[in-house]
Amino acid sequence: MRTYDVKILLVAAMVAAVALPAVAGDDRPTAGFRAEHAGIKEHLRHLDSKVGALAGATGAERRKTMVFVVKFLTEHILTHAAWEEAHLYPVVDERAGRQGEAFTASMRYEHGIIGRAIEGLSSQAGAARPDTKAFARAADRTLGIIGAHFEKEEEVFLPLLDRSMTRAEVDAVLSAAPAH
Repeated sequence: MRTYDVKILLVAAMVAAVALPAVAGDDRPTAGFRAEHAGIKEHLRHLDSKVGALAGATGAERRKTMVFVVKFLTEHILTHAAWEEAHLYPVVDERAGRQGEAFTASMRYEHGIIGRAIEGLSSQAGAARPDTKAFARAADRTLGIIGAHFEKEEEVFLPLLDRSMTRAEVDAVLSAAPAH
């Protein structure tokens, strides 16, 4: 088992059961999950700004920023991905009605890509003499992949659940083991 797999399992096991809040005025069944994504995306925009400022930072600030980026991605994105695979994706697969093949297979594969990218960022940040430019390029790619991944979930998976489930059904699934 890879390091990031163990971290995902440990952090996911510590997550407390809390229902996801919905955004005011959003009456879709998946509004709570969408609110969770919106919060994470706001943090990702902040990370993007921090990564963009790396070139002008001092050595100590660069190291601190790289460690911060890796910590956030590990604690929030990998945990979120593990939760999705354990709780959201099985429901999406069931609702998609695909027999014998998981509708979410490509998204699960992307979680692996994202995990490996974060592991690479961790290695770069932990190097004795980290290459800030290489870290920034890799972080930009990773943030882009995460953004595209979220968009696919929001535009393909969540509408499927919105069409096939009630708010109470979605809340029951999502609050049983929250994404964060």
